[in-house]
Amino acid sequence: MLHKYAASIGDNAIDPVALGIIETPTMAPTEDTKYEYRAWSNLPTNIQGPQNLIAMYNTYYRVQFIDGDNKVRNTQWVLKGDAAIDPSENGLMPIPTKTSDVQYNYVYSNWAEDFSVINGPLDVHAEFTSFLRDYPVYFYNGGECIQET
Repeated sequence: MLHKYAASIGDNAIDPVALGIIETPTMAPTEDTKYEYRAWSNLPTNIQGPQNLIAMYNTYYRVQFIDGDNKVRNTQWVLKGDAAIDPSENGLMPIPTKTSDVQYNYVYSNWAEDFSVINGPLDVHAEFTSFLRDYPVYFYNGGECIQET
């Protein structure tokens, strides 16, 4: 219980946070979820009996954007139900990359997960198109290059 007070029949409920009687309620965050006090569940008018008011919170989820080398490149805290911002289109991070391997070069194509409506913590991974890697071949006669492919 955060606060208790007596009200007369017919009174309107007070908001003890707005009046500075109590501090703003808090809820402990987790690694991937944060809470922000929003309001009381109801502030009744014309009180006719005992009332319980419950603190309500906005919930924010962590959304991480991960490049092709499995490194987190951008983290956003997004209000439940809202969309995350594409960080590669809004200057929050460069276009995702993936290190080339012996056989392929990689070019970013899109994000693998939908982040238009956030309803929980989310890791968004970059997807890539692969292209065969080209290697030049030189043919030498002694110290002279006679052909290049």
